This record gives sequence, structure tokens and C-alpha cells, in this order.
Amino acid sequence: MAEATLHDKNLLFFTSAYPAVAAVVRDPESDLTKPVFDDAGAIIDIDVGAGRLYGRPAADCAAEQVAGYLAQPTRIVAEPPNLDDLHDACSHTMATTMAAAANGQSAHPPAERSGILMVSGIGLGFHIPQLIARTNPRHVILAEPIAEFVRHSLSAIDWQALWAQCSDAGTTIDIIAGGSPADMQKRLESLMSGFGETAIDGSYLYIHYQTDVTRAIAGKFHELAGMTAILKGYYADERLMVENTVANVAMHDFWLIEGDMRAPIDAPVFVVGAGPSLDASIDVIRQWQDRAIIVSAGSTLQALLQQGIVPDFHVEKENTQPTADRLRHIHARSGGRFDGDTFGPVRLVASTTVKPGVSDLFDEKFLFLRSGLSSTQMFGRGHRPGRPDGGSPLSFMTLRAEVRRRGYE
Repeated sequence: MAEATLHDKNLLFFTSAYPAVAAVVRDPESDLTKPVFDDAGAIIDIDVGAGRLYGRPAADCAAEQVAGYLAQPTRIVAEPPNLDDLHDACSHTMATTMAAAANGQSAHPPAERSGILMVSGIGLGFHIPQLIARTNPRHVILAEPIAEFVRHSLSAIDWQALWAQCSDAGTTIDIIAGGSPADMQKRLESLMSGFGETAIDGSYLYIHYQTDVTRAIAGKFHELAGMTAILKGYYADERLMVENTVANVAMHDFWLIEGDMRAPIDAPVFVVGAGPSLDASIDVIRQWQDRAIIVSAGSTLQALLQQGIVPDFHVEKENTQPTADRLRHIHARSGGRFDGDTFGPVRLVASTTVKPGVSDLFDEKFLFLRSGLSSTQMFGRGHRPGRPDGGSPLSFMTLRAEVRRRGYE
């Protein structure tokens, strides 16, 4: 009776605090697992059909697992910069000043509080209060791909009491439950975008049980923890992108690509990237070149031109001089295919932050604003960046993923 009361109390709490999770718990995608209780009526394991999740009392297993983890935790931290790698005066002066002010006094990472505690796998949840107490995080993210496990945890731990303790300490708790791995990773990315610098305070990454999905979620967190800092840029790079944006906007006529979603068009599109599959596909691309839209990126422009294929669009994102130099080299080796100093009918699709020398080589230009950059914040008011959900294309691979996401491929 007591366990039923705990379950009902937790479910009522979830209904108000985590309504989306409560809905998934009430109506899980499957019903393939069963709780296992001891003689006293306490839940101790989960029957997963082919065996049990823990194989012994879950509370004992969790305590042992947490102790072993804390002896050698997976922690993501921001390493101090190497002063020799900071070539602009502003960044070098700032890093030198901060290093001198610390004078070896501050712990790295700070000992008092951590940034994020990321737990991949909730199971019955006995490990969660212990991890929070020992790591003292500012934010807790709990991801459980098997929604049934969250339902079973309602009979194991007091979720409302745990939430109240975290709230008193200024700690947030977010829960991602059920759904496809891709959907869970997308929700994780959305959460982390609001948590600031996750690596500076030293974030913890904990996998409760090992499956392909829990490992994939943990891997995504590790990737995002590093990328969130990189995406914010650094002073010298941000200054360069502001300079490039000003030059491109002032010197060239162009079409600005807004980040709003558009209805897909019924047309074949070949998005061509550098890779071994290009050799096997070149004949098919050549056969379709008059009936399909062909998009090249980076060095593939030269490969296509050598095969007699002139793409309709060429994509560039990098903001450095070597990009412009490479394109001039490709133009010079095109064998007089184009009249004048440009690529003629090839249209450029590029970030506003590319070197102006890139834009010089194309007659018709389609530029987009990349979200999260100083240049976009300064000059993009009233316009939506390349992707409204946090990041414009970072590379050709993400461009291709974006094409698929929007339904153009």
C-alpha cells in the first residue's frame, strides 16, 4: 500500500512538474517490462523479459556503481588556454591577466559546484539522489530511452522530495523520456543551449546501464559540451567575421536567405560532397545535370568541373583567406570554361562571414546569416538566421542533414 501511495504521489507530482513526461509514463510506447518486488513489497529490480536489469537489489547496485564512478568520474572541463596559441593581443592580454589573478589559488575545475550532471539511464533511479549529493550540479539532465523504466521508478524514489531539495539548492532538473534516439538527442541539444558554459564548471557524465542508445545519448552530450563553447567563437574569429560581413554587405549585391521554413519543391537535387562515393556517382550526376539541381561544396567544385559538370550552386562557409585562394586556383584551372574572372552561371550560397574574395568570384550570390555570431547579432536584426533552432550549417555534412530535414532531398 505504501509503495502504491509513493507511485501515486510521484505521478501526481509529474503531472504538474513534468506533464510531457507524465503523459509518456501513463502511455508508454511498449509494455514489455515488469517491476520486481521483494517480500516486504519494496521494488528491487526490473524484469526486462530475457533477464533482469540489475540482477540483485537495485539500491545496493546503485550505491556500488556510484562509488566506483566517483573514484574515476567522467568529467568534462575547459582546459586553460595555451598562451602561445593566442595570437591576437586582446585574447592574449585577457588570458594572461586572468592567469595572474588566479595565481594557483582557484581549483580547476571549481570544487564547490559543477555545471551539469548528465545521467544517461534512469532505471529505478536509486543512483540519482546519490549523484546529485556528491556532484552538487547547477543543472541535472536525466535521459531515459525506455519510458517504462521511468514509470517503475515512481515506486522506488521520492521524486517530489528530490525536486524540492534541488530547488532549495538552486539546481534545475530536466527529464527526457522515451522517443527515438534522434528525438532524444534533439531535446538534449535544446536543453543545453540554455545552460551557458557547461564545461567551465566541470560537467559530469554518467551512464547508468549500457545500451547503444544510452551510449549514443552520452556521446551526444560529450559532443555538445565541447561544441557549445566553440559555437560561441572567440574574439579574433568574431572580429574577422564582423569585418567580412561588413565587406560583403557593402561591396556586393546579393540575395539574403531567410531562415524560415519553406515548402519543399518537387525537383531532384544532387548535393555533392568530397568523398569516395563521388567516383561511383559521377556518371549518374552527369546524366542528370540538365534535369536536376546540382550543388557542390568546397573542393568538389573542381572535381565536378574536371568531369564537365557545372553545378547550379556552390556552398562555402569558412571565413578564412585559404578558401578564397582555393577558389581562385579552381577558376584558374578550369581551362577557360568561364568568361571573365568569375564562375559565370554557378551561384554562390555562403555565410555572410566568408572572405569578400569568395564573393568576388561569383556573379549571383545567396548569403545567409549564421545564428549565434556577433556579426548576426550586430547586422541581422529583423532577419532570421540560417537555422532558427540554434545553429546554421557548420559544415557540408550538417548542410546535407539540413537539406534532408527540410524535405528537399
